[in-house]
This record gives sequence, structure tokens and C-alpha cells, in this order.
Amino acid sequence: MSEAFMRWFVVSAVLVGSLHAGEAFHLLFDSSEPAQTELFAATPTEEAAPSRS
Repeated sequence: MSEAFMRWFVVSAVLVGSLHAGEAFHLLFDSSEPAQTELFAATPTEEAAPSRS
């Protein structure tokens, strides 16, 4: 591999890793209130709306 590609790859990997580490730290330690959980339910189209026929 060329040196320029290797440098770009390492810098990108460090950047993405630091973003993930920061988000994990925020979720684990910096939360002053409990996380809200939203639930989504998938409804079949036959049950979603009444039939017109």
C-alpha cells in the first residue's frame, strides 16, 4: 500500500474510533436522566386501515 493511503486510513480510523468512544462515554457516564426508549410496532397493511370494499 502507498504511504498516503495508509496515512489516510489510520487518520480515518482514529477519527471514527474517537467518535464511537465519545458516544459510548456519553451514554454510559454522562447521562443525568434515564434514557427514553421508544417502541415502534410494524402493522400489516391489511390491519392498518379498514377496507373500502
